Amino acid sequence: MTYFEEELLREIRELMNDSRVFSIYKKAYEEFRPLINVMNKIVLKVYKYNDHGIIHALLTTRRSLEIFRILQRKGYKMTAEELGGNEQWSKFIISIGSLLHDLGNAIHRKYHYLFSVVLVKDKVLEYAKELVNGENYLLLTYLTLDAIFSHDEAVESITMEASIVTMADGLDIEAGRSRLKHDPNTIDIHSVSAYSIDKVLIEENDDPDVPLKVVIHMNNLAGVFQVDEILRKKVENSLLMGRVLVEIIANDKKMIRKI
Repeated sequence: MTYFEEELLREIRELMNDSRVFSIYKKAYEEFRPLINVMNKIVLKVYKYNDHGIIHALLTTRRSLEIFRILQRKGYKMTAEELGGNEQWSKFIISIGSLLHDLGNAIHRKYHYLFSVVLVKDKVLEYAKELVNGENYLLLTYLTLDAIFSHDEAVESITMEASIVTMADGLDIEAGRSRLKHDPNTIDIHSVSAYSIDKVLIEENDDPDVPLKVVIHMNNLAGVFQVDEILRKKVENSLLMGRVLVEIIANDKKMIRKI
C-alpha cells in the first residue's frame, strides 16, 4: 500500500470531526515533522530498521481514530471520561500520542518510548493548555504522555487511549513497513513475512464483547509471523486483550483468531 501525507491528513480530519483538536494536531504535525524526518533517517541508516517516519505517524493516527470510533459506537468508555474528561480529550490523547510516539528513536532504539516522553513533554503541555483550562490541562498532558510511553509492547497499556495507540501501532505491518527488523537480502521468516501482508483493514465486529475486527490480506501465510510477533503482543499487553478478532485471508485460505 502507498500512502500520502495530504490524503492521510484529510482522513484524520474527517475521522476526528473536531476542528479545535485537529487545529492543534495540525500544528503539532507541522512543528514535529522535521524532527520525525531526522529521527527516521537515524532509524533507517543507523539502526537498519524499517520506516518510522511521518507516514507511519499519520497512519497510526488514522487507525487509532478508526478504533476509537468503533469502540464509541459499541459503548465503551474511555479512561479520560472516567477521570472527568470528555470525547475531545480522548481524541487529543490518541491523535497527539500517535503522532509523537516514536520520536525517542532519535536518541536510541532501546527505551525509545521513554525518550519520546522526554523529548515531547513540554510541547504536549503547551498543546493541552490550548485545549483545556485550569488544572485539567495537567491531567490531559499526563494521559497523553502515558499513551506515548505505553505504545511499546514492553510496557503495559493501562488506559483505553493508550491501548488504542498501542494496537494502531501494531497494525502497521503491511508489505515494506514490517515492524520486525529484517535483512531484505536474506531469505528467512523475518524477511519473507515482511513482504507477505498486502493490506490491513479495521472493521466493526458484530459481537459487542469483541468489538474490533482486523482483516489482513496476505500473499503468503508467513505473514502470520508478523501478526503474532507484533500485533498480538501489543494487544495482549493492553486493555483491548480479548476484544479483537483477526481474520487472515491468504489466497483461498481464511483463518480467524481472537486476541
